Amino acid sequence: MTLRKDVSDDSFNRIERAWCALGFSGWAEVVATCHNGGVFRVEFAQRRPTDFVKEFAALVRASHLKLAADSQLQLYLGEPSTLAQLLGDARSAAPAIFDLNHLGFVDPKEEPNVVLSAARRSAGIQTEKRGQSSIFAGRTALILDDELVSRKVLSKMFEKESCAVHAVGEAEAAFQTLRNQAPDVVVLDIVLGGTMDGLDFCRVMRSSVEFRKVPVIFVTGHSSEIIRADARSMSASAFLEKPVKQAAFRAALLSVTQPHLAA
Repeated sequence: MTLRKDVSDDSFNRIERAWCALGFSGWAEVVATCHNGGVFRVEFAQRRPTDFVKEFAALVRASHLKLAADSQLQLYLGEPSTLAQLLGDARSAAPAIFDLNHLGFVDPKEEPNVVLSAARRSAGIQTEKRGQSSIFAGRTALILDDELVSRKVLSKMFEKESCAVHAVGEAEAAFQTLRNQAPDVVVLDIVLGGTMDGLDFCRVMRSSVEFRKVPVIFVTGHSSEIIRADARSMSASAFLEKPVKQAAFRAALLSVTQPHLAA
């Protein structure tokens, strides 16, 4: 089945079971429901297989569906046109919404090849600020980058500046972290392998009254002028190319958290 070429049997079976528990016969009926105007509110399980979100996102794309988030940082699955109506607040054409919770759940008794979402994920890194004095002490940061090495490097840079940091690899985990605590700065990669890319994430964040003014620093290996223009259109505070040097990183951080000092 071509739809499943990037999805493991284990992940597909978990996807099927989740929708069967909701009363659907399986993924095929979910796709048909979406094509008929239905929308699913999706919440991934805290404990789930490694790479489950990436595999699920690949299945969604192969099925010609889309995942998108609203200004309340809730994630939805549906046809692009239906999601546009929903997220555009077209109340007169409000679609039927089905709640799907704990997608990809792994029981603790099963094979322990799992990740924990948001700040509790094994792929995330949370560092404590150092004891030395710093103008950044007490600040908090959120990193969204799907490469573990990049998350570690950026986390170390924040650690050197005495900033507390939550580092996650998927947009849905970043949304959960935002809902738990608004950071002083968000660092985003452009290309992500999950439900949306860094530009999409920033666009959703900017649509939220609570988070629209949170400073954003893009750190990416993709630096074409088109991408830079997209970043500027979303009021990005800084745009850094990988590999990032500590001095350039500190200057960008200074410009967004202490603008009067940077000037």
